[in-house]
Amino acid sequence: MEKQAAEKSKDKKEIQISKAEARLRQAVKRVANTPDGQVVFRHLMEICDFGRSSIVMNQQTTEINPMSTVYMEARKTIYYHFRNLIPAESLKQIEYTKIDDMEE
Repeated sequence: MEKQAAEKSKDKKEIQISKAEARLRQAVKRVANTPDGQVVFRHLMEICDFGRSSIVMNQQTTEINPMSTVYMEARKTIYYHFRNLIPAESLKQIEYTKIDDMEE
């Protein structure tokens, strides 16, 4: 009986998560389809260093700094998370248009 209750609770949590994820996906889509939203996502992309190498080297020894490299990669995951939710057409505008060239 406890096992059934635990499974029911787990199923309920999964449904809540999928509803929340669907709502987030819709919200991101609405925001990404607006010029202001595209500016925000473009800025997020830039500050998360998307499109740049994550490898950090010591300038003097040229050794790779593993801690800094992991940190840089972790920063990118923030944009990757939202990137997976943005529709393709909006993503093209965000990633291939400079902020100065975006619509007002």
